[in-house]
Amino acid sequence: MSVSINLPGNRQEWQLAARRYQLLTKSLSTLSTLPSASKMTVREYLAMRVLRSDVIPIDRFPIEDPIAERVRQIQLGFNELRLYETHVGTQEDPSQHEALGAFQLVRDAQLEVLNITSRTSHQSAGPVFRPSRAVRVPGSPSGASQSSASQSGASHTSVGPGHAQGSGVSVASTVTSVPTILTAAADVDYVVPSRTADEQIVNEWLMCLLKTLTMRIPSVACRWSSGRRPFNAVSFGNNRLIAYTDGYLVAPHTLEVFAVVEVKAMIRDREQHPEVLWQEAAEMVAWIMSDVNSRQCPLEQRIIVSQARDEIYITIANYDQEYLDYLQGRFNPRRYDRPEFFLRMTEYGPWKIDSRSNMHHLARVIMALCLQVTDDINQLRGSPGQST
Repeated sequence: MSVSINLPGNRQEWQLAARRYQLLTKSLSTLSTLPSASKMTVREYLAMRVLRSDVIPIDRFPIEDPIAERVRQIQLGFNELRLYETHVGTQEDPSQHEALGAFQLVRDAQLEVLNITSRTSHQSAGPVFRPSRAVRVPGSPSGASQSSASQSGASHTSVGPGHAQGSGVSVASTVTSVPTILTAAADVDYVVPSRTADEQIVNEWLMCLLKTLTMRIPSVACRWSSGRRPFNAVSFGNNRLIAYTDGYLVAPHTLEVFAVVEVKAMIRDREQHPEVLWQEAAEMVAWIMSDVNSRQCPLEQRIIVSQARDEIYITIANYDQEYLDYLQGRFNPRRYDRPEFFLRMTEYGPWKIDSRSNMHHLARVIMALCLQVTDDINQLRGSPGQST
């Protein structure tokens, strides 16, 4: 089975796959059963009508220029973050560096993800994963990437990952050479096992990082929660979909979700393990349906922050009203191939957690996301102020 069958990237690929599985005129409500998100098969995934882009390099992740400048100003005074970045790629014991502040915990958990104890205690030889693949760059932007980049009228900058603060390079500059899975390894002096010992180890580190970065933002109006079930079970006819997450970004006052978190202990592999991406799509569908007629702060896009062992991906999902109509059962089989009937998921990555440049860039992206969410919440409240 080809990758395009498992993960269609355009309407033509979806039609080919749906025809093979006799799903052209099926919907989530007319399937015989609907498993939980973690048990999705290709049939349910195709019935969700998801178009997923190739992985887009991290330096093309869109950040609006005003937000990027505000992030830069915050990072200028974030001494603990700068010190933390100097530890990335080393085997330094964070317990000996109190100046790291909250990043002592972040770094300690990160070393556990990488299965590294300290500079003086080397891991015994074990299976070593050295991926031969590189990030695929689409020859031209897909419909999904065009949608995610152009949905806002404001200008944005794809902020490159290659420069730390104090380098003299503006935040608006774009790095032309992106550290890939292979080149990022030049930042480190050790090898990473093929699997983290336990998925919970990965989850604890990622949530610790997200919380530490977000709490630094002045007057931030959102926070990261480790809760596993932010959404109610949603119904599609007689079928019910239950989706658990590994965390989410929430506005405490309204309890509305602005991003979800999903982690795995193994490396992300689209060809051998597409079910991970099927699960993420199901979580997105459950989130969309949970928000129907109940959301106060509107969302222009929905985001999943994913970690697979030592790699982080961020996926932006976009859809039109007709896709929502489809999910709610207002479905005309004669119009099954209309472009509006699809959920488009645009994936960026990977950010390697043992790469200093990648981690510096990821910090920008996460803080930019939380700044934008805070602005949206403040606008809903009618507050003229912004986080700076």
